[in-house]
Amino acid sequence: MTTTIVMGPPASGKTKILAQLARSRGKELFAKVAVCLPSSLHVEAWKRILAAQGGAIGVDLMTFDDLVDTMLINSGNPCFRLQSGQAFTVLRQAVRMSRLSEYESIGATGGFIRGVSRAIDDFRAAMISPRQLKSIEKSNLQLAGLADIAKIYTSYMELLEKRKWRDSLETQRLVLEIVVGDFTISNSHGMVIFDGFDAFTPLQRNIIKSLKSKEKDIALSMTAPMNCHADHSSFERYCRIVNETLNAIAPDVNVKQLLSSGLVNFTEGINTGDINFVMTPVDGIITEPMIPGLIYLNRNLTSMSIDCRPEIVMIEAVDKGGEVREALRQLKIRAMDGQSLSRMAIVARDTGSYRRHVMSIAGEMGIPCRFEEGIPLRESPLAIAILRFMNLFTPLEISGESHFRFDLTDFIQTLSSPYFVLRDSVIDMNSIASAFKTAALWGNITGGLHQWREVLTLLSNHCGGNPSELSAVVQLDSSDSATFVTSAVNETAIENAVESDIESGVESDMDELSLPADVPHGEEARLLLDFIENFITEFAPPEISDSSSLQSDSLISSAKSPSAESAGNSVFCGWLERILFSENQGDDSPAMQSIHETLESFDVLHSSDIHYDQKSFQADVEVLCCFSRALQDLRWAEQNFQVLPVSFGEFAETLNSVVELTTYADSHSIDERIIVTNIQRIRGISFDTLVLLGLAEGEFPRSQKDDPLMPDHIRGILREVSSGAIDLNPVLESRESELFLETLSRSSKTLILSRPLYSESGDTWEPSPFWETLKSSGLESEIMCDPFSLKRPASRMEALISAADSALSKSMSTSAASSGSNAVAESGAFTAGAACENFADSSAELKESWLLLQRAARVLNSRNGLVQGTFNGYLADLDRRLLRGTWKAAFGPSSLETYMECPFRYYLERVLGLSVTEEPEEGLNALSEGSILHEILRLSIEPELVNPSSERVMQACQRVLNTAPVKYGFRPPPWWKQIKFRLQAIAIRAAMTIPVSLGGSEPIAVEAPFGMGAGTDAETLKLEFEGVKFAIRGVVDRIDRLPDGSLAIIDYKSASSTRYTPGHFERGARLQVPLYALAVHETMGLGDVSDGIYWHFREGRKSPGTLSKIGVENGCNIAVESAGRCVKGILNGYFEPLQPPGGCPDYCPGASFCWSYKASSR
Repeated sequence: MTTTIVMGPPASGKTKILAQLARSRGKELFAKVAVCLPSSLHVEAWKRILAAQGGAIGVDLMTFDDLVDTMLINSGNPCFRLQSGQAFTVLRQAVRMSRLSEYESIGATGGFIRGVSRAIDDFRAAMISPRQLKSIEKSNLQLAGLADIAKIYTSYMELLEKRKWRDSLETQRLVLEIVVGDFTISNSHGMVIFDGFDAFTPLQRNIIKSLKSKEKDIALSMTAPMNCHADHSSFERYCRIVNETLNAIAPDVNVKQLLSSGLVNFTEGINTGDINFVMTPVDGIITEPMIPGLIYLNRNLTSMSIDCRPEIVMIEAVDKGGEVREALRQLKIRAMDGQSLSRMAIVARDTGSYRRHVMSIAGEMGIPCRFEEGIPLRESPLAIAILRFMNLFTPLEISGESHFRFDLTDFIQTLSSPYFVLRDSVIDMNSIASAFKTAALWGNITGGLHQWREVLTLLSNHCGGNPSELSAVVQLDSSDSATFVTSAVNETAIENAVESDIESGVESDMDELSLPADVPHGEEARLLLDFIENFITEFAPPEISDSSSLQSDSLISSAKSPSAESAGNSVFCGWLERILFSENQGDDSPAMQSIHETLESFDVLHSSDIHYDQKSFQADVEVLCCFSRALQDLRWAEQNFQVLPVSFGEFAETLNSVVELTTYADSHSIDERIIVTNIQRIRGISFDTLVLLGLAEGEFPRSQKDDPLMPDHIRGILREVSSGAIDLNPVLESRESELFLETLSRSSKTLILSRPLYSESGDTWEPSPFWETLKSSGLESEIMCDPFSLKRPASRMEALISAADSALSKSMSTSAASSGSNAVAESGAFTAGAACENFADSSAELKESWLLLQRAARVLNSRNGLVQGTFNGYLADLDRRLLRGTWKAAFGPSSLETYMECPFRYYLERVLGLSVTEEPEEGLNALSEGSILHEILRLSIEPELVNPSSERVMQACQRVLNTAPVKYGFRPPPWWKQIKFRLQAIAIRAAMTIPVSLGGSEPIAVEAPFGMGAGTDAETLKLEFEGVKFAIRGVVDRIDRLPDGSLAIIDYKSASSTRYTPGHFERGARLQVPLYALAVHETMGLGDVSDGIYWHFREGRKSPGTLSKIGVENGCNIAVESAGRCVKGILNGYFEPLQPPGGCPDYCPGASFCWSYKASSR
């Protein structure tokens, strides 16, 4: 009975030594060897090593769980092991059984249960019983939440013990009890080898100790720190880990003394009684000192016994997607040169943020990948579709009543999903979804089936006449039509929209409202209402399937409803299984195909507009299997617990939590695949080519986050008050440097390191300190800064990019004479054949793509300023119909300010009539807020035209705010009362302060229009600039008479005063006040104007820039010149996109497609 411990740095040959030992012992008759490994990936690596050494007769490879199961079976004590979904439902039941105090409000949430699961696993792995916790928490008031965790822990263990269930850790505890008895693992296993483990938990260490006590030979590997001095922190940590392990099998060994002397002085191993220490590398020990936290890569590789020094490639990519693209391209090049895909790996500190990039780009390049941790079920498009469908029927509490949630996005996505198909129907679901969305946006539906019914009923009663009844849900926009109330928008957009309404001559009387043509109404709206009622009848969960509930969607209380008393998990599981798996049963079939039926019609999906191939089909089938297992787990929980009737909301929450815990395997049929995994999973495994992604600050080394339920200070208190009996590993103990060094040692031929230059938000991303250390170490490496210069394309798309890149480079180097639309052609750009010269399978599809790309290159040249022409906003040379609507009989000042900021946005908004469509949100948005304040101040001053008292303003507030939800088309939120108080305060402050700021002025007009067309007597303001005559129209918010008899112009603003400085006036960037001053004097004939200000509601003060500060005449001249240049540009068809100072507004209609768009920094 001997114990062999193989120690050494990473990549120093520990696994090979253990493999040789396993083979030599496995050849002995009746003395098989069990090799215990951390994962299936390590099992595969061992198989390759044993095969390379000549075979593996007598050697059984297994994971630790496999070892435990083998021991239980051999002992005659097999047990039922809970799967992850079952364990979650057991723990959820334990939470329900426990009377929580600290965590009562969040006890039912899936996130809390997952956090408690981690804490309980930590306690059990450290062999800490619930009784120990209870004795501690009662005596220490600092451990407030520990009492709740102890209660849940106790209930959970009682449930397992009562029903003889075992999860992974419980099977380990059970096998430890058995091994301590008279049982040995198996007479045929004379040796047990443990390899690839970073450290062992106390429970695992005790199992190893028990095996040794049963006269089993034990061998294990342990990773030594690289070149650490005895006083280094890494050395201290290593000694602690080794000491914890050796205490179980060799308690008399002084680990620190042994290692401090042994690492320097011996090369052939140490034998201490029955403990045999083997140090690697066997040909000598590394003695160079280690730089704190890191060691230069080249010194490590030189001094360690590695067969060949790897080639090093360092990639600096634009972003994470660029990292993945270049890494996969490098791997494909090496695969085409003969390297095996199974000997390649892509790793990161956390692959979660890279997974979607790898899946997408690997699919494009035709590279099969294997995600070792599996793919989270929550990321599957099919799983998302199923959960969206379920979420339609979860409860939404409104004013004490429960309603179906029927979220707008969930409903529209369900209707337009390719997974949900009506059986034997010719209805176009996309058209139905579009009609529902139009009605929802018009009616400002924020959530709840009752709102859908309300809006569709109103629309169905509207047949083109009597539109006033629709006023409860609509509001006016700049095109004289009804529209939905958008969510919060940029303040400048508010000003433009409000002024545009007034400039268009739109009255505020809702009785004049007309319904937009694209909003479904009359019979079409009735069909939509019938559709939604039939949808509920057909697909509503069983809890509310009785006839009375179909008349009202209020959910029936479990305590009062006879049908709900039997509504448990099994009922809801059956309902969802009908949606997922039911087959066509003739006349009794559901109205909608089951998802399983839809998947079976693979050809239909494959021929649809979405990208759906065989791999997608296989993944969806696996996802359905995962849901089937999850529903079986929920049924199992109900059968084994006396579960009270649950609501559909509770069922959905539980299923969502199970989905969060579940991963599914990528069912790729190819064995040769690139491994994609986190760096922790590859320790001890060697690859020919290894890619390490994400060497950026905060990514690797990763920012440390404490455990919210069991933070390190609580763990420290537990350790202190229990005198070390409760010793949990700290969460914030950093091992980043060691993980980095171990990862670097995993490559034998090529090591590819990469980092992103920019984050997803576009900010510069600083490199990892590891990256900087490697660059400063003098490594001979290739640093690739421009991965888009593609010399060896790895996909068809890259071939086109490569050709386009060369074509653009050539066009840029040609003479200036080579201009216009033929610039690329004249520069000798690649032909389709040249673009595809690296591809043997050049096809007509690729050639067509190349021709399209050549055309795109011409557009890009123009937009980059290389060729001036029609692709960059100059429309005069195109069809004159494109300019239709650009010339106005009269222009509004706000529209001309829009042109000054960005001519292209003016064209999109004012000519094409485009606008940003946002999801409706509950409550008052900024646009309506500005309109309400305008109305309050108007009513406060009219008809007497005197400065109002605070009482008069309050009366106006009451009149306006009481009807505001109806008039301005929004749904009052629960905090509507607080909003009214705030608006009242703003209005009173404005009414009291404006006259004071102007030295004691008195109002003579409010909302005074000029040039607004029919119904107004005032003419437009007629102006001329460089021979171009044009007119201005608008509405002046307020005109005051100053004490000296002159006039002042006041324009209300919700925007910040920082954009209304004297400099803005002097540059001609602010047109409203100067042009209004001209109109008041020249067009209205009200008198001389001596001042003009912008009044900022939210700040309660006038703008820093005023007309009097730059001189009224000077300010007006500047404004006329600025407005004239705008009108001249519009007349000549110049609509080039420009970036305003500080960036573009997010409410610009071109934000998603404009080639010059840059998000605002404000």
